[in-house]
Amino acid sequence: MSNLSLPVTVRTDNEGKRLASAGNIYRVLASGAETHGRYALLESLVKPGQGAPFHLHEREEEAFFVLEGEMVFFTENERIHAPTGTFLNCPVNSVRGFRNESDKLARILILLAPSGLEEMFEEDGVVLEQTGAFRDTEIKDGRPMSCPVISERFGIVNLTKPIPEPAS
Repeated sequence: MSNLSLPVTVRTDNEGKRLASAGNIYRVLASGAETHGRYALLESLVKPGQGAPFHLHEREEEAFFVLEGEMVFFTENERIHAPTGTFLNCPVNSVRGFRNESDKLARILILLAPSGLEEMFEEDGVVLEQTGAFRDTEIKDGRPMSCPVISERFGIVNLTKPIPEPAS
């Protein structure tokens, strides 16, 4: 057994640091500090109309699993409708963006490997009060977020191409 072992991480639905960043709400289920930097796992609430613009990650793989609701993911050439139960893996340097085009809240898991990007959401965002179930969390602070500005320090390349308009 390694002397670098860490304790088992357990989070109930009321636990885990909650962050509001760039219009989305995140809950840190496992941080890099808890995984020796191997990965971070986030749960995210994405309100209708919210998401992320076209970008790519120079450092980490990013995987998504839609837990509730539906999302639309975009690559350079594809529009991918992602209902509950859909999994996507975005390799390093692959172009992606996403948006909740439904009229209901979506809940997704985001795996980042290696870890580190969760620190961007904390630096950029607002730490939210941790009361009640995560899916009931609301953003109460309306300040604009700077995520696209600071993201380059975290190996994110923001692309100027806009995400296509929602399908009618």
